[in-house]
Order: sequence, then structure tokens, then C-alpha cells
Amino acid sequence: MDDAPAAKLIRQKAEEWNIRGLSLLHSPDPTPSDLHLSLTCFSKAIYLCSTEPSYYLHRADTYLVLNNLDEAIVNYRHVCYLTQKESYEVFRIPNPYDPVGSPWVCRMRLAPVIFMLGKQMVERGQHEEALTTFDWCARLGFPEDEILPCSTPSLLALDKQHEALSALCRLSETQPGNVELIIERARIYRNMNNVPLVNLEYNKIKAMEPHHSALQDMQLFIVNHATMLKNRASTLIQKEELVPALGCLSESLELDPDWITYLKRGLLLIEFAQYDGAIQDFETVLGLDTRDVSRDKEVKSYIADCHQCMGRVAYDGGEYHDAMYHFTKALEWDEEDIENWRCRGETYLTLGELDKALEDFSNLVRRDAEDTPARQRCAFLLAHASRVPTLEQLTKALEYDPVSAEIYLKRAQVYLQQQDFDAARTDLEQALKIDPAYIEAKAMLTLIESGPVSDPNVLAFKPQRKIKQTTPYVATRNANGGIQMKPIDRAPPLTRPNMMPRQTRPDSGCSAGTPVAESRHRVLSLPPLALPKLTVLEGGPREKPSLPDRIQKLEAAQPRKMGVSGNLNPSGRRVHSLSLELQI
Repeated sequence: MDDAPAAKLIRQKAEEWNIRGLSLLHSPDPTPSDLHLSLTCFSKAIYLCSTEPSYYLHRADTYLVLNNLDEAIVNYRHVCYLTQKESYEVFRIPNPYDPVGSPWVCRMRLAPVIFMLGKQMVERGQHEEALTTFDWCARLGFPEDEILPCSTPSLLALDKQHEALSALCRLSETQPGNVELIIERARIYRNMNNVPLVNLEYNKIKAMEPHHSALQDMQLFIVNHATMLKNRASTLIQKEELVPALGCLSESLELDPDWITYLKRGLLLIEFAQYDGAIQDFETVLGLDTRDVSRDKEVKSYIADCHQCMGRVAYDGGEYHDAMYHFTKALEWDEEDIENWRCRGETYLTLGELDKALEDFSNLVRRDAEDTPARQRCAFLLAHASRVPTLEQLTKALEYDPVSAEIYLKRAQVYLQQQDFDAARTDLEQALKIDPAYIEAKAMLTLIESGPVSDPNVLAFKPQRKIKQTTPYVATRNANGGIQMKPIDRAPPLTRPNMMPRQTRPDSGCSAGTPVAESRHRVLSLPPLALPKLTVLEGGPREKPSLPDRIQKLEAAQPRKMGVSGNLNPSGRRVHSLSLELQI
């Protein structure tokens, strides 16, 4: 049928109309009338040969020049439909490689037109239709990075914010340096009232373009929200609701960091014993140029307090080296705080580093001369710095603690070893003024006043074992004829039973009945020099009667209750066995 002369004539006539329309369309300066006339030519060509896709394509191009997108799309769709046929014979295309009949070319011509139509729909407010058009355009292979920015306003208008964010995020992956995409995302986050994400996008834009016009409005929005959070935190602190207050301060610092907010959060962290976080906040305050420099000393004292608290916790847990580290850090931040010196000195003392402990307590005394515990520590360390302290060490210890009777006694012992009895007597008398019941001082003073000693190293004896005082009893006969024990009513002995009287000399003015000095802690005895024997009333030991004497006494007391029997042993001597029945 195609080879018939009529068909050839019709096709030739259609080609003539097509060529005439193309000449009008591609003229140097086509007027609207020329374009409409070209449309008429293409329409006649399509009327004669409706299966030729090139005629539809040329008419679509003409409609596109006339900005009639709807008709252009209709004709482009006809081209796509016709080029999707399996056989190209019906098209009668002279050159099968001519791109005019290629489906790819048709789609590439159709997709831009559809894209332009979608943009017009967005401008007219036809958002649903625009999204459908953009989706169609994407299926035709149009670049996604051009479709997504245009489809985002329609998604936002239809309140599809998550879809819009997803589209912008996909677009940002292909265009990481596009500031406008970030600004668009920040606007969406602002509509969603997601201030932290707005702040995140704000920081990105500021890093890329510090002077962008959109930054000022975004900064104002962020600062207003941060101020609201800071005010809420202050209100919660007044209500003692510290946990939500801490959350508000942390959120406000992410949005608008300032030194006073860091300082407040650090103080709150101290309340929760989170000392590491508090130290980090205080150090951040010291690193900010906008801080109030006049309060640097206060901030440093807070850091020292944190280290001191951490040191105390470590000390209580037995981690003395960690405690030493924190106390040392506390002194680096605030050496005026006497508690830091005291804590480190006590830690040195616990670790056995007496020299370093003495140095710290000496620094403490230099800063506060009225600190009695520190002075006592210095005196103690000097008096126990070595196994046998020197006279200089004891004298220095007495400068720190002049009311220590123990140190006076130690120095008196040193004087006594040096045969300086007058100085020893002076120190002992001073020790007794401080503690009149100090038995060691009394014993040593008595020893000095008794006369010269043969061995200068003879010092006070160690205390003996205490023996509880017993009450003497006497056996008497009761009304029934039995024997009962009754206590003796008499004055207590002048000396304890376990103590020996001190040595007496004719020129000392003392008698054997002078009581020996006693201490509230222990009893000290004197050297056994020519000691007389004590009677029972004076607290001496009782003599045990022999067995015959005891038997005779018992027989005289109750002869009727006693039975005697006996027998002979192998040697022929009678052995008596006694059975006693005493009623006591």
C-alpha cells in the first residue's frame, strides 16, 4: 500500500507542508503570525501522515516557542508514543540514526518542557499538580538536582516538611557547598521550632559565608531562645529544681555560650559532685575573652575547691597518691587557701613523708600564725622526726607548741642525758605546770631531786601492770555457829599494792609513808633501791599459813564437824585423811 502512487503523493505533500513549517519556524526573526502559520503547516502535515513522529515534534517545538506548554507536552507525548513502537518501518524515517526519531531525544525534549510546566504550576499555587509533574519529569530522566529545589516549596506548602528535608538532604549530598540549600533547611527547622538544628545550620552558613544576609535573622532567633532558657534556669534554681535547671543551662550554652552561664553550670555540677565537668566549665570561663577579668581569682578558687573535694574523696577511699595529686593541683590554682596546705600535709603524714608534711604545715603556720592545730602538727613532727630527737628539734617544737608537756619531758630527758640537771628540772617543772597529773614528769623530777644518779641514761621506768585493789576480809562466827567472811573497816592503804615506795634519804625530808605520784593513764614505779617490806595493812602480801596451822585453826573453830580416819601405809606410818564441812 505504501508503494502505491497515491500514498507516495500524500507523503510528498506532507513533507512539503513540514518543510514549509520548518522554514517559518527557523526564520531569522519569526513573528507570531509566522509561528502560527508554521503551526498550520505542521498540522496539515500531521493530517496527511499521522504516523510520522517528526511532524509532532516540530509542532511541539513551535508550541514551546509560543509558550503554550500544555500543547507542546501533548505533541511531545505523541512523539514518545510513536517512537516506542517496535518497528520503525511505519515511520518511514530516511535515516534510522537520525536523532529526531530517537526516544532519548524525545524524552530530553519532553522533560524540560514538563519541568517548565511544573514551575508554572508552583507559581500558580497548583502544588499537588506541580508535584505530579515533577515526578513525571524525574521518571523521564531529568536531573534530580534541578527538580528538588523547585519541588520543595510545594512540599512545604502541603505541610510535608519531612519529605522536603529529605529532598534537600539528598540534594546537599551532590552539592555540599550550596549555601542556599542549607538556608532552606534552616528555614524548615525554624518552622518546626527545632532550635538546635537551626543553630547547627547557622554555624555551617557562618563558616562558609560569614557575611551572608540570612545570618542576622537566624542569630536573633537563636539568641532569643537561649535567653528564654537562661531565665527559666534561674527560676528553677530559685525553686531548688536543680536537675531541669542544669538541662536548661546546657541547652542554652549550645545556642549562645557565654562565661556567666558556664560559671553557673559549673557551680551546679559541684552540687552533683561532678567535679571533672565543673573544672572543665571553669577552665572554659578563663579561656573566654568576653569574661569579667576581675572574677578570675574567684573562678580559680572554684577550680581549687573541686580538686580539694576530689582529693578528699580519694583520701577517704585509701587512694593517697591520687589525693596527693589533687591537693597539689588545688594549691597550683589557689595557694592562699590554708585548707589545701592542711590536706596535703595530712596526706604526706599518712604516707610517712614527714619532711614534706612539716614543710606544708610550716607554710600553713606562716600564713596563719594563730592556727593551733597546724602548730601542734609542726611540733609533733619535729619531736618525732627521728628516733632520738635532738635538742634543737625539741626547742623548735616548743616554739610551735609551748604548752606541750610531752615535748618538755622529751627535752628534759635530753638534758638529763647531757648531765644538765638544772635545765631538766626547769623543763619538768614547766611540764607539771601544764599537766599537774603527768606521772612521768613527777617521777623524773623526784629522781633528779633524790640526788645524783650513777647512770645518766637512767630514765623513768615503763609502767607496770595495774592490779585492782582488793578489800581485806576476816573470818567470824555467825549466830548458827558457822564461819562467815566480813570486810575489815579500815582506811585504804597509802600506796597501791602494786607500787613500791620511792627511795628516801635523810636529807630529802620524805618519809616511807609519802604516797607515790599517780597518773590518770598509768602508774609508774621507782627503781628498787633498799626497799622495806610492806605490812598487810600497807598493802603488802599476806603470808600463807602452813597446812598444819590451817588444820589446827579449823579444828579449833568447829571440832564437832570434823571426822578423822586413818590407815597404815606400807612403811607402817599412819596417814590421816580429813573431811571438812564448813558452813560459810
